[in-house]
Amino acid sequence: MSFRLQHGDIARAKVDAVVNAWNRNFIPHWLLLPQGVAKSLRRAAGKEPFREVGKHGLLPLGAAVLTSAGRLHARYIIHAAALHWYWTASEKSVKLATENIFRCARQHDVESLAIPLLGAGTGGLEPRDSLQLIEGAWRNSGECVDTEVWIYDRPLYERLHAEHCGSSVK
Repeated sequence: MSFRLQHGDIARAKVDAVVNAWNRNFIPHWLLLPQGVAKSLRRAAGKEPFREVGKHGLLPLGAAVLTSAGRLHARYIIHAAALHWYWTASEKSVKLATENIFRCARQHDVESLAIPLLGAGTGGLEPRDSLQLIEGAWRNSGECVDTEVWIYDRPLYERLHAEHCGSSVK
């Protein structure tokens, strides 16, 4: 199994499941003005996956919920409650969310996964820290899912790729 970085729009990933950083369902999806990854996924997938996750009620911090993927190339979206109430992330919230993402992926026989840098956008976590937490959770999961970390911003992708190249599994 591999762990690698990808540049571009995560909504175009050709994997079994795509991860979306979610708001824990304390604000209904129809009231949200999505940004970043959520905006891209909602535009590409349509509203149905977001209606589905809303049916799960208030999610605990770190929870991961699987829904259909709507019009995406993927089969599923795994919505991860990686953000605290005030749209911020912490190392603890990202670590817990990524552990649950990989657990959810194993439970649903997901073989390939696309994940954004959780908590690194509006969440305020340093991108490098998010990447390290995601890779750590992947390693602790037994490295059983091919994982692509998608980074939209080209300069950030190039910087993280250069830093990451010599230190991880390809």
